[in-house]
Amino acid sequence: LEPGERERLIEACAPHMALIVLFMFETGARVSETIYLDWDDVNLHQRTVTFPETKNGDDRTIRLTNRMFERLASRNRREGRVFLTDAGESERLGFPDDHPLRRDAVKLRNPKSEEATHLRTTLLGGLLETLALNARRGVNDVWVFEIAPVFLPREPHQPPPEMRTLGIALMGSVWRSGWNLSDSVRDADFFTLKGVLEHLMYEVTGEHARTEPARHPTFHDGRCAQFGVARAPLGVFGQVAVAVAEHYDLPKSAFLAELDLEALVQVARERATATLPPRFPAVMRDLALVVEADTPAAQIETALRDEGGPFLETVELFDVYTGDQVPQECKSVAFHLAFRAPDRTLTDAEVDEQLAHIHTALERRLQARVRA
Repeated sequence: LEPGERERLIEACAPHMALIVLFMFETGARVSETIYLDWDDVNLHQRTVTFPETKNGDDRTIRLTNRMFERLASRNRREGRVFLTDAGESERLGFPDDHPLRRDAVKLRNPKSEEATHLRTTLLGGLLETLALNARRGVNDVWVFEIAPVFLPREPHQPPPEMRTLGIALMGSVWRSGWNLSDSVRDADFFTLKGVLEHLMYEVTGEHARTEPARHPTFHDGRCAQFGVARAPLGVFGQVAVAVAEHYDLPKSAFLAELDLEALVQVARERATATLPPRFPAVMRDLALVVEADTPAAQIETALRDEGGPFLETVELFDVYTGDQVPQECKSVAFHLAFRAPDRTLTDAEVDEQLAHIHTALERRLQARVRA
């Protein structure tokens, strides 16, 4: 192939295949040598790769070109296979061998391609491919969603259960124009996606969303959460792990969510209702609580809403503090609380009475104490 034809071929490949094709062009390696190449056989210090026991039975060492060296050196993973190809999408998503969505996925008898040999068990791979395709076309700011079925592992001799699912993907800028903003402010982050989901949940169910820390092989540890309402968990969201983003050659941090759409429909309110703007002012209070350091803020917020009574309108976290003014292994968590009655202005005495109940209830539920 001519150099121009090579570049067009690489550009046309899916992200995880583009690096493999580039490697084969740059090194002259055979398919089997490339697929089974291990990081132990890559010497980035000397800029060489060694293929053990090649076709003639001898080891073969090849010097990396500058382009190939830079691509390999930029990768964060340094163990196992250099190119993950044998398990397709589930491996690129970070699923371990024994994960049920990888181990028990239904294999197709007549797949359309070598990359689509099983019924999909998640929308995450398709969303990442969409982000990657846009990035290859120079579009790095992408907000997309997909509603489609996934097929769960089945019982022997039974058809696979089909679940309708909602997938959301964010990458890049939140703002149409942000010339005067830094990337850290302009680009979407974990809390951008959390806000999207909270707004969706309130509009559909009329309930405040609940989140809890979670772990998922596709997502970054510490930046992944389970999502739902009080009546039901609905899905998971988070920041795509570095190794997974690397497989798809994403230029920016990406954030994905996957929700069980059928479960969401079950908890949806029958009809949306409009609320008249309030006629009477809210009474504002700030409440700072000292709790154990590992107590999630979401757990405190849930307790505040449960114990706040009928006039508690909003709960907003505004400060988390650790330092000399609180005991070791504790933190101070502060909230803005707004109380409002629909038919009158609440008195200070009424609000103070409800706050006293909140103090007692949270001390009982979370061993929390009010910070002076």
